Amino acid sequence: MFVVLWEFDVKRDSEVRFTFAYGGSGEWARLFRTAASFRETRLLRSISEPLRYMTMDVWESREACEEFMKTHAEAYRELDAVCEELTVSERHLSSFDIDAI
Repeated sequence: MFVVLWEFDVKRDSEVRFTFAYGGSGEWARLFRTAASFRETRLLRSISEPLRYMTMDVWESREACEEFMKTHAEAYRELDAVCEELTVSERHLSSFDIDAI
């Protein structure tokens, strides 16, 4: 398994739209689901900073994620441009390989 973590500071009054776009059944997850190797998206909200969110995208493997990013680069850029208006900032936190136990 492979996990990608992103952090977002969301614009005030954009929280509802942001959660629809970035939640587990949102626009990003729907795009990712076009790949059989995509497993799930989780959306987390900070308790101490309610306009800060984190996404956790889970893929079958790093290679599968990278292949998706290559083959769907244009759709990814288009959705990213649309969703950019919802945030003050976004930052890739890290990506992790998860060993199966």
